[in-house]
Amino acid sequence: MHYRERFMISLVARALLTGNKLKTWRRDSALDAIQHETLRLLAHWYGRKRPKVLAGFFFPVELLHAHGVIPMFGEFVATAMAAAGLEKNALSVADAEGFPVESCAFHRASLAALLKGYLPPLDAVAATTHLCDSQCKALEELAVRLGVPFIVLDVPQEDTAEARTYLVRQMEEADGVLAGLSGKSPGCADWRRVFAFSNSARDRMLRLNALRATAPAGVCGKEMATALIQSQLFLGLEMLPPLLERLALEIPSTPPPPDGGHPKYRLVWLLTFPYFKGNFIPFMEQTLGLWPVLDELTHVFWDPLDPERPYESLAVKMLQNPGLGPVDRRLRWWNTWSGRQTRMVWSIIPIGDAAKAWVVCGPWRSS
Repeated sequence: MHYRERFMISLVARALLTGNKLKTWRRDSALDAIQHETLRLLAHWYGRKRPKVLAGFFFPVELLHAHGVIPMFGEFVATAMAAAGLEKNALSVADAEGFPVESCAFHRASLAALLKGYLPPLDAVAATTHLCDSQCKALEELAVRLGVPFIVLDVPQEDTAEARTYLVRQMEEADGVLAGLSGKSPGCADWRRVFAFSNSARDRMLRLNALRATAPAGVCGKEMATALIQSQLFLGLEMLPPLLERLALEIPSTPPPPDGGHPKYRLVWLLTFPYFKGNFIPFMEQTLGLWPVLDELTHVFWDPLDPERPYESLAVKMLQNPGLGPVDRRLRWWNTWSGRQTRMVWSIIPIGDAAKAWVVCGPWRSS
């Protein structure tokens, strides 16, 4: 493909993903405002004012914000492509290039975005080795093809003193790479600022999850979960806590939709949601009355961050993820919510290709 064609495709992608939505988006609610901020950051990501880093969802974003770079999760790029209807053509290009169709569709889409010319010039790519093998492999391939630094954090399976030291050393090395891009290494004031905003957002996320768990079915669903997933890109920024506070105030005052004479059920959703056009979630919520009120990706599993020990705090946060280690850690998380009621909540488990999620259901309880 000629450079001119790649440049034009990039402009088209930017218009689809940012410009039109930014002009027409209604910011009547906190949900709208969070989605607006995500799109606004995506628009800035295509600018050239600050270094840009494409990262995996599990990379500690506070480290990137402390350096003042503009981060974007590869999973969000894939989601935006799917919402814009670009994913099918892009994935076919990745498939033709030889990337395994069995791997995660989110990260195949990130590679496809590179191949189709949808990505802006990047300064670095960052990934972690835990929880998603496809993420690390796809982002490494992307960094190699772009010829930019690849920052990888190799995360042990168990939280031990040795594991923390191992991760701290890697983050110190990552700090050196990021300092080379941003021109500075974060000082005490930077860590205090970033961690204060991150901890404040964490407190509000805990409150939001408690509200989601008790709200009537139909008040909180995929749209709410998506806003909280998007919020994790902003952990460490000043704008996030007030938006989450607004969201917490809106939930109790939101009436559930009419049930039309049919019962509604509250679900716990495992892994991620499908975002391709025409996915089954609206039908599941509005017709079947099955509402995912809680999910794994928005579960707050980490302790407050300590600015006096920034790298160790971030290491502990990563090691506290319930998806690490033996499967009983993940089961304990699930039991935290399902075991609080006399009857169990449904669990929805996407299997196979994440962009074409199938559903496996268990016992339920009604609202």
